[in-house]
Amino acid sequence: KVEQMERSQLVGLVKTVLSVRNLLVEKECQEGVEVMQGMARIILRQMGRSTIDWGEMKRWEVEVVRQLVREVEGVPVFVARMVDQLLVRMEVVGQCESREVVEVAVVV
Repeated sequence: KVEQMERSQLVGLVKTVLSVRNLLVEKECQEGVEVMQGMARIILRQMGRSTIDWGEMKRWEVEVVRQLVREVEGVPVFVARMVDQLLVRMEVVGQCESREVVEVAVVV
């Protein structure tokens, strides 16, 4: 059940659903596209739960969320840009933390 999924599971699922949707668009299968769009809407609603913690995302999660913000209709341009900039910063911070862990591991 999507209601019980955690953040990374939801992000992975929405990535898969949108990938399938894109393939169906290429195959011109409108019915399948509509089904995938409906599934994506359900997942996006779940991603908005108050219990979802968006801190400390993995790099792949950041990339998926950045793509989502670009694709979702109705997001004001300034909001999309602001979210994108914040996600880039999260990604950069995550890279720095990863490097520090590697450096510490090498020193030890």
